[in-house]
Amino acid sequence: MTVDELIYDDRAPWAIAADGGGSSLNRTASNLVGTLATSWTGTAPNPGTVSLATIGPAVTATVRDNNFEVRPDLLDSFQFTFNSDVNVAVEHLTMVNDTLGGDSVSMAGVNFSYDAATFTATWDFEDMPDLDPGYYSFTLSDSVTAVQGNLPIDGDADGNAGGDYVEQIYVAIPGDANLDGVVTLSIPNVFTRINTGDVAIARANVNANFPTTWRDGDFNGDGNVTLSIPNVFTRINSGDVAIARANVGMDVRPPGAGFAASAAAELAAAQTTAVEFNDSDERTDEEERGNQRIVSDVLKPSGYDALDSVFSALQG
Repeated sequence: MTVDELIYDDRAPWAIAADGGGSSLNRTASNLVGTLATSWTGTAPNPGTVSLATIGPAVTATVRDNNFEVRPDLLDSFQFTFNSDVNVAVEHLTMVNDTLGGDSVSMAGVNFSYDAATFTATWDFEDMPDLDPGYYSFTLSDSVTAVQGNLPIDGDADGNAGGDYVEQIYVAIPGDANLDGVVTLSIPNVFTRINTGDVAIARANVNANFPTTWRDGDFNGDGNVTLSIPNVFTRINSGDVAIARANVGMDVRPPGAGFAASAAAELAAAQTTAVEFNDSDERTDEEERGNQRIVSDVLKPSGYDALDSVFSALQG
């Protein structure tokens, strides 16, 4: 059912001034019939307006350090870019450890800079102790204000000034190739014939003939995936597969976030699904703990002689 209708004509008795001459076509009264030319007139344009006085600066981009793809287990810096010049200081950013249920993280030792030309604020974490593996949330306070007008940032993106900006990051477990918050031994898929377990990923790319990344199993960032690099003096093994093996079962996914079972269940599943490969580099538990950032004793599956056959079956 047609409620109202308008078919404009650029000839009298219609308002000719509204035919591209600068005027707009306006109904003279809301209760008049739209099909009649006498119900309309040409008047000066009266568009809707937006009150910029209520819109604060917005975060337009965030950048975690450029080294993220090489070493996601480290946090060097974090940048916020705004759409206008702002008043911002080091204390406007806080951090909590989501893995530990929201514990506050000290920002002592963090360096700060602001580039007014690009509206970019940078927090530099290189002088801080390395963060433990886990999920962390940054909160940028709405105490950050516009230089012009002094309005707080629109951190919650609701179109009005005010509201903190929150973003979560993941500081990876050494050995977590797929960056899912838990290190697994073997997750074979008999349908796709692909194994997405972290140790399996690293094992498949040992001595690969292409430049490797963290996601390929290069956890020490040297461009190559290695099986074992034991150091008899430091009793540390910096081989990529050794790093992953040392952390099998470690799970830092935040509680109550809808994730899978506990680390113990993950480890039990890994042990029953497949066990690790048999290699000739027998080493003690201490030597097998990976690099210096691995500080916890983790359970290691036994029966290392069966995984090669699993890989062969999946790749056969």
